[in-house]
Amino acid sequence: MGAIYRGPKRGYVLTDEDVLWLARALGGEFDQDEETAAWHAWSWMDRFHLWRYSDQHFKKFYELVRAHSKPVNPQWLTPGQGQCADHPNDCDPDEIKRRTYWTSRTQAQLEEMGLWQLAKKFQNGDLPRPVDEPIPDFAADWLIKRQKRPCMGYCIGPTGDQQCFLPLSCLKESERDAILPGEVSLGTSLSTIAWTSAGLLIASIIGWGIYTLTRR
Repeated sequence: MGAIYRGPKRGYVLTDEDVLWLARALGGEFDQDEETAAWHAWSWMDRFHLWRYSDQHFKKFYELVRAHSKPVNPQWLTPGQGQCADHPNDCDPDEIKRRTYWTSRTQAQLEEMGLWQLAKKFQNGDLPRPVDEPIPDFAADWLIKRQKRPCMGYCIGPTGDQQCFLPLSCLKESERDAILPGEVSLGTSLSTIAWTSAGLLIASIIGWGIYTLTRR
């Protein structure tokens, strides 16, 4: 098991299903390397723990990821249905094809792209938080401007095609009211502690054995 991500009301260890959908979403959202993967993964984790709606409605991390990430959201996969019924211009054949592509990637295909490895790093707690404050939302730079958010937040990517990650100060007042007080921290799973303790115990036994042999 991997690291524990602790929020104000719960702790969570990513499952293999979480890793699968995280890897798919990372591929669909942006050109991914470790830095951009960390921005996206931590933003989703902050949203999972701190957004009151998420805390109440999403028991699994991948459920939140699929609901927030358009490329893997089932509501955006079928023309005339779900979100596509309300936003047909965002559901042209090329977009549907792209989303279907990412939602159908297998573990082996994601490994070839390096996306599975990035998601596993996050599962294990090996993608450090990119900034020392919660970033519970993100969107394209043009959308942030259109929504008239208080500020742009932390934007990455080339000018004109940026993804912007929003700290609490860049959320609207109504959105800040929907955030639980607290933060998300990274801990160590019980299984990791158990394995570490077992390793130390074995090392101690071996060391004691060597010591007693040399004393004879």
